[in-house]
Amino acid sequence: MSRFDAIFIVRDIREEKLDKSIASHVLNLHMAAKQEESEGEIPLDTLRKFCCYAKTRVQPKLSEEACHMLQNLYVTDRAASKE
Repeated sequence: MSRFDAIFIVRDIREEKLDKSIASHVLNLHMAAKQEESEGEIPLDTLRKFCCYAKTRVQPKLSEEACHMLQNLYVTDRAASKE
């Protein structure tokens, strides 16, 4: 880990129906099954163009408040690791 990595705890709630759906999706991807691209709320082509635009044009900056929050998190984690 580098100095500014943050660790988040993610709860894994077991739900058989959802687990089967996820497993089926992953297996289909690895079996090279050609799945039809389904249309969602945003057309897939528009979403791809938006992602491309965001990668090339959007450059978010951290606010002063966010910088202080990350700094405090880092200092707190370092202090806790000494104990």
